[in-house]
Amino acid sequence: MTHLILNELRHLILQKLKIQIISPSDCSYIALEINKSLHKNISVTTVKRLFGFAVTQHQFSTYTINTLLAFVESEQDNPISKTALKTTTLTKVEEWDYLVIKSKSYSEATKKRIVDNCSIPYQFTINRKFATHDFDYFYHSNFSFTPFISQGGYGKSILLSHLVENLFLKPEAKFNKDVILFLHADKIFDLEQEKQDLTKDIAVLLGLPPRTNLIKYFTEQHSQTGRKLVLIFDGVTDILNKHGLKPKLFDTLVQLICDVEDSPAIKLVISVRSYTWRRFFESIRHSSFIISKWFTGSYFKRKDHSNIPPFTIGEIEQILDKMDANSASFNTEYTQKLRHPFQFYFYHQLKLEYPENEYSSSLIFHEVTLRYLLLRIYQSNHSIEKTTICKKIIHLTDYGRKGNKISKKLLLEELIVFRDAYMELLHDGILIEQVNDTDEIPTEYIHFIHNDVFEYFLFKEILELHKHEMNEAYFNFILNEYKDQDKQNILLQWYVFEGIKNNKFEIIKTIFWLKLDSNQHNQLITFLAENIKHQISIDPSVKDKLRCPELHNEMANALPYLDFADQSYQKILNTFSEIADTEKTFVFYQSALIFSDCLNLNLEKLRERKTQLSKHKSITSKILVDPSEIVEIMIDKFNGREEIQYPLFARVNDIVLDLKFNENPNNLMSGLLLIMVYWFKGDSQTAIEIINNMIKGTKELFQKSKIYNAYLLHILALETSRSSISNKKPDQLEKILIYYHQRNQINSFNVKILFNTVLAMQSLRRNEYDTAINYAKNSLTQVNDDFLIAKVFINYILIKAYSIIGDQDKINECKYSILCLLEAKEINPHLFDETLVQTLNKY
Repeated sequence: MTHLILNELRHLILQKLKIQIISPSDCSYIALEINKSLHKNISVTTVKRLFGFAVTQHQFSTYTINTLLAFVESEQDNPISKTALKTTTLTKVEEWDYLVIKSKSYSEATKKRIVDNCSIPYQFTINRKFATHDFDYFYHSNFSFTPFISQGGYGKSILLSHLVENLFLKPEAKFNKDVILFLHADKIFDLEQEKQDLTKDIAVLLGLPPRTNLIKYFTEQHSQTGRKLVLIFDGVTDILNKHGLKPKLFDTLVQLICDVEDSPAIKLVISVRSYTWRRFFESIRHSSFIISKWFTGSYFKRKDHSNIPPFTIGEIEQILDKMDANSASFNTEYTQKLRHPFQFYFYHQLKLEYPENEYSSSLIFHEVTLRYLLLRIYQSNHSIEKTTICKKIIHLTDYGRKGNKISKKLLLEELIVFRDAYMELLHDGILIEQVNDTDEIPTEYIHFIHNDVFEYFLFKEILELHKHEMNEAYFNFILNEYKDQDKQNILLQWYVFEGIKNNKFEIIKTIFWLKLDSNQHNQLITFLAENIKHQISIDPSVKDKLRCPELHNEMANALPYLDFADQSYQKILNTFSEIADTEKTFVFYQSALIFSDCLNLNLEKLRERKTQLSKHKSITSKILVDPSEIVEIMIDKFNGREEIQYPLFARVNDIVLDLKFNENPNNLMSGLLLIMVYWFKGDSQTAIEIINNMIKGTKELFQKSKIYNAYLLHILALETSRSSISNKKPDQLEKILIYYHQRNQINSFNVKILFNTVLAMQSLRRNEYDTAINYAKNSLTQVNDDFLIAKVFINYILIKAYSIIGDQDKINECKYSILCLLEAKEINPHLFDETLVQTLNKY
């Protein structure tokens, strides 16, 4: 085993002198360092012979070996001269241990290379459990090779580095006694050789004598100890990009698989891109033996040429937690879209650039997609040709009306003219080719791999179709041509994203008045608000551009058409507060936000609102319903202070008469705030009077704004049901609302919660306790943090119902739920004992 000794010496000398890649010129430096360290001479020629730069005609002398040992021993905790290396033999156990250590040193170096080249800090990456499970099955099976296949940027190298570390390199690793040779492909494949024999090159790399039969050697070891040689080659596609020569590399791999044959001692793992695998598979598909030795993996999809699944929701949250991102502030619907490792590279960039921004809409995903396309298409080689191909695909799908894929033959002209650009689109994972075997004659299709890329280019082509005019015609086209609401949402969001990014702020007015489903409109308004805020963080001068009276007048007029209880209402008002054009406008926005603060029981925000409004007394004091006084009342209520006779209460009747509720935004807001105050005060009669006056005074608005209409009707029904036991008015309103919902007048989550709450109250009035409980429970499952007042109110309905039927456990459960919620919000629970329990005791 002298060969093993020399290999170890070479490795330790390079390690000591920190030489990564040895060259002939380094031999003089090595000889000089040995002389300086030991005052012993070894010639440069001898060093060259040691590293293979000169012909070795005889064995190295004992003097040379001992000098080299002495030079490197100071670096070792256990001097290698004290092992069996002074002799020319090792025991079988020592020999295997040496190979394990040697192979791990290569594997550690490969892992370090991956860590150094990782596109995000390596500590943010995760171990993929599916890969561990797949490898464990493969390891114990009769299969001899398995590839990890995916498009570029799907984290193959990171996946393998975690796999190797957890299963082989850690002291407690399951297979830490096996020989693991984890290498980048450029360290083992030599495409300049006429015909490479990988078994010989691997033997030499491990320090085995050149004539060692690798397969036989490890098969014998396996039969005695059960241990294996595991070969993992990463980056196979990378060396093809540099050198080409696919047939030569494929032949080399095939030969290795054939050499391994049925030996259980050797397992081969490779990582390749989907495009490369497809070509490789074509070269082996007719060999039944090789196909029988291939473990496809649990997640292999033939049509996609991939066996690496997207991240699960749990994995996405794990990565976000590692990044210290506030994953709780993300909407799960949108975090699901960050399902591939390459997306986290761009996400990480965004978080570094704009650390204060929070995203509850899909804005973050649009930014990630745009940056991905800039890198892969717009700022890459052949960018014009690539864009031309992508545009042509959109046209051939008839702007998405015919689906998202086309027959390859329809693109033949572009494939000939723009061949290099097309090949890069395939290689980079923008496009994919698929064969439909279900046709009588198999047909080859082309489509975008990611739907979001297809949707982006669809948006760009529709915009070009409308001569880049972001106007009503564009919206009408989308709403008329694409009946699928998800597609409408995506195209509208790209419209908003592109418009705000290019400072085309006139689109904001159009968005306010779009005739969309309520939940759909809420999403778009939230997306709009976050885009404006994001654009301001990029360019603070945008604030000045948005301080124009026309825009803020439009916002005030649009307010009754927004969903008061949805987060979109809060977000757009908060955003517009930051860009208010006048002091009066700012006060109006702050007043409007008091309503949503009360709905979600946000005492902290009410205090902030009080501070803000106190700076504008000259404005608030002139408003008929002073928002500063409203805030004072609500803060006192939430703190559980004894009620005092506020000036507002003494003149409320005059205020209601003076307001003469019309469609003036300030009057409407005053009315809503008064309803809120008297609801919390427990004075249903006054609240009902205000609501009736608002309905009478805003007949036109009541007919035009479905959301305004819905909220007033449902609040009126609740207040009527709370205040009246015997008269028919509550039943009449209940029938109106049932008819209203049967006709699907409005699709708002919060309105549906109110509807179920009305039904629960009415069932309670009729002594239908089981029915009341069912309606109340149904409402509770839908309530979010923007409408917490509903959660408290519904729990009190349940408490009343359970009290009547005598279920004390359920009563305690509901009380505990309320107390926890109120405690988290720092609100005195006695507030609700007064305003709700007294009312419900009537039943």
